Amino acid sequence: MSSSQKRVWLAAYDVSDPKRLARVHNFLRGRMAAVQYSVFGGPLNAAGVRSVVGGLCGLIDFQEDDLRLYPLPECCEAAALGRCSLPEGVVLADHRLLTLMRETAPVLAAAPLQWDEPE
Repeated sequence: MSSSQKRVWLAAYDVSDPKRLARVHNFLRGRMAAVQYSVFGGPLNAAGVRSVVGGLCGLIDFQEDDLRLYPLPECCEAAALGRCSLPEGVVLADHRLLTLMRETAPVLAAAPLQWDEPE
């Protein structure tokens, strides 16, 4: 990735201490969009990734906490069910996937998934 080229990154964390949890959440909230309670996503260039990693290194306990950053491919398939927690107009998926999800959502709601019981 060139220093100016942006790509979408996903940040997920499991922080055991409530004070550190709040600090990590507030730090990421200022740099990425909240996707779920402990998951953020957003476009970052190389300098942005270094800034996020550097800032988070000072906030977490390396023995107790778990923080992960994942670069998402340019064309990424994903499924999202239930309420959307992204702000209006923020999309982290390809428009073709969103169209497919809109078309299949009524079908999925009408025919819930069947799970095989473990033997």
